[in-house]
Amino acid sequence: MSIFRIKFINQTYIKTIMKTGKIKAINGDGTWKDLFKFEVEIDNGDIGNMYKKSDNPFVEVGQEINYTLSDKGTLKIIEEGGGTGGSSYSYAKKDDVQRYIIRQSCLNRAVDFHIAKQSFSEEEILKQAERFEQWVLTKNVDHNSKDLPFVDYNKAGQSGNPPF
Repeated sequence: MSIFRIKFINQTYIKTIMKTGKIKAINGDGTWKDLFKFEVEIDNGDIGNMYKKSDNPFVEVGQEINYTLSDKGTLKIIEEGGGTGGSSYSYAKKDDVQRYIIRQSCLNRAVDFHIAKQSFSEEEILKQAERFEQWVLTKNVDHNSKDLPFVDYNKAGQSGNPPF
């Protein structure tokens, strides 16, 4: 880590340089005052302490992070945009939230779909929600399957009105 020290009339200013690495290990290391303490090891050999208000470090082993490490050994994760934001939410955490929103929406639509079909099997609803989710996330659905997430009522052999 690069540290620049500039001394101005009995005051020392320290500038640390941001680094990037993958988390190799995270270990709970007790508490300090009212904060939970975590020892974090980075794949480049850096080891530092993070302090959180909850017992969740909000990072995972294998996750790539941008961080600074103070000369006291405090590791601060730098979020996208360059700030620490007071909490150390990771990029993966934001992706997880988006996936949960997608899953919730797909489940809601699957319930509506099966209500319209007057089919109330929990297993069928969950399978339908998973198919909707697969389509949203990958736009890759086996169109040769008889178990499609969408029914094409314009195809020959389909009768009745769409259930929505």
